[in-house]
Amino acid sequence: MNRRTLLASGLALALTGLTACNSKVSQPPLPVVGAGSMFVFPVMQRWTKDFSQIHTNVAMSYASTGDAAGLSLLESGKAAFAAVDEPLPPAELAAKHLLELPETAGPVCIIYHLPGIRQTLRLSGETLASIFLGKTTKWNDPAIQKDNPGLPLPDHAIAVFHRTDGSGSTALLTQYLAAASPAWQQKAGAGSTVSWPAGTGSEGSEDLASEVRDSPYSLGYVELTYAQENYLHTAALENAAGRFITPTGTSATAALDAFQNKLAANVNTAVVNPPATAASAYPIVGLNYLILPRDGATPAKQRALRQFAEFVLHNGQDISAELHFARLTPSLLQYDEQQLATMTANGHPLKRR
Repeated sequence: MNRRTLLASGLALALTGLTACNSKVSQPPLPVVGAGSMFVFPVMQRWTKDFSQIHTNVAMSYASTGDAAGLSLLESGKAAFAAVDEPLPPAELAAKHLLELPETAGPVCIIYHLPGIRQTLRLSGETLASIFLGKTTKWNDPAIQKDNPGLPLPDHAIAVFHRTDGSGSTALLTQYLAAASPAWQQKAGAGSTVSWPAGTGSEGSEDLASEVRDSPYSLGYVELTYAQENYLHTAALENAAGRFITPTGTSATAALDAFQNKLAANVNTAVVNPPATAASAYPIVGLNYLILPRDGATPAKQRALRQFAEFVLHNGQDISAELHFARLTPSLLQYDEQQLATMTANGHPLKRR
């Protein structure tokens, strides 16, 4: 074979290799879409973005649709995973072949807009229930003044806002109110949707935060990140120890620690009203859950989902803390790892690569 033939053959091989490489590089990343909880949306945005930057073969994204819509999209195959604030019953998880993993937690905050008041407002559960019942209607009501001695509260009506859509935040808040006030328990009870005795309805955390931000002398409830993004004040709520605690990632973690034994026995335990021994714990904390298919027909997608879950449980906990969500306890992380080990693709154990 002469030199020219050798060069031509070599060039052909090089071009073939280059074409193969370019073909490999040009393959689009695998789209993996999640949907659900509005509560977790701020941290989920970071998780999906950071994960996709590390795993460039996967395009991970998340839509803040609310729990019910997220689950519906997962069941219809339009979403690969969901996130929910309210855990699913074990029988439903088993019937639908789903895994449920606690992924983070955060405080449900009482937000307020009080012009001229810079000191943090303090509210007992009983006082807060009276406001949502429509019995305490003025900011300078004796009940609020009792919680805030010396604070010059205005003689102005309280504009109350609440969620109209099914919400894990509503479920947690109403559990706190029901425990603090027999009147609330009798009138409205607890649940993700309740018949609100007073106030104006708003759909979703973002809309409710905007309503309070734009309405002087108003009060409502959202997750901490939404409050911070809208530069809203958050009230210090009374816990079982009789202390008024501000909502932070640290005070939420203290609540998780107080419930560690109960959560080890049942990860669906509501983290509301920690015992008086947890003096620094915030009294309304919501766990958020990642919902994954236990088995899937596409191995690459199942692998990506497992990798994402592992990212959330490890690197993602630092991101949670950075965004003022709570870190998971060691027992919850251990539980999640055990659940992930059961994921399969077409009935076979997942390979790492």
